[in-house]
Amino acid sequence: MTLPKKQKKELNKKTPKPVSEKIEPSAETQISNAEENGENQTPEMKIDWENFSLSKEVLKFEAGFISQALKETNGAVTKAALLLGLSHQHLSLLLKTRHEELATIKKPRKRRNDNNKKKKKRLRNKQQKNQG
Repeated sequence: MTLPKKQKKELNKKTPKPVSEKIEPSAETQISNAEENGENQTPEMKIDWENFSLSKEVLKFEAGFISQALKETNGAVTKAALLLGLSHQHLSLLLKTRHEELATIKKPRKRRNDNNKKKKKRLRNKQQKNQG
C-alpha cells in the first residue's frame, strides 16, 4: 500500500532528523580542536594549595548559582528553585543551612490572608464573650 504524495510530505515533516545531524561536537572535541588551532579555551588558575579546600570552593560555586537565580526572580524562592532544577523546599533548606548569607536576597514569606482574617474573627468573638 502506497501513501498519497501529500501524506508522504506530512510524514517527512514530522519525522525527526537522524541523531547524527542533531549532535554537536562534544566538549572534548571542541577543546582538542581549539588546542590544535593554538587557542586556549580555559585560562590557567594559580591555586594556593596550602589554603585550598575543595568543599569551600564548591560552596562558593553553588552560592553563585543560587544568588543569580534569586536575583533573576526578584527573590522568589519557588521560581529560583525551578530555574535551578530543585524543589522550593530543598532550596529553602540550602538557604537555611549552607547559605545563610543569601537569605537576605529572598523575599520574606507571605502569610495567607485567610488565616489572618479567621484569627481576627476568633479574637473578636472571644472579646465579645468576655465582655458580655
